[in-house]
Amino acid sequence: MDYAGLTQPTIAIHFGLMMIGGGAAGTEGGLKVTTVAVLLLAVSTEIAGERKTIFGGRKISSAATRQALSVITLATAVVFTAVLLLASWEKVPLHALTFEAISAFATVGLSMNLTPTLHHQSWAVLMALMFLGRVGIVTVATAIALHDRPRRYELPKEDPLVG
Repeated sequence: MDYAGLTQPTIAIHFGLMMIGGGAAGTEGGLKVTTVAVLLLAVSTEIAGERKTIFGGRKISSAATRQALSVITLATAVVFTAVLLLASWEKVPLHALTFEAISAFATVGLSMNLTPTLHHQSWAVLMALMFLGRVGIVTVATAIALHDRPRRYELPKEDPLVG
């Protein structure tokens, strides 16, 4: 299939499907379905005005919610930065660069036939995305999950205005 011939709405749908496509124990890169599900559950809990995120008769811990938020934020920042770098070096449509970047980060293997025409520094960015998407974000998520430093004191509570 020639992905360069897709319509704009189809490309946008592919962005989401590529970025959020893998299972928790899978070998693919990008965001995992469970990570996004935890964050969406937390958002729906917040909208409903509830204090605890519950799914299937089980409470989702606030630590898991924070981990999901961290992973999604880091992944988005990495892909956004890569797209900015690619756009500063290449004179091609932004949607094509974004498609290549997300495909590399999520280790999907799809292309809009753009990669062979890119400069060498752009190839390096795509290779870094492939590495970070598969190994980096998983490593960060594991480090966040395993790094628990209990404090021996309690700081004053602050509720900043958010929104």
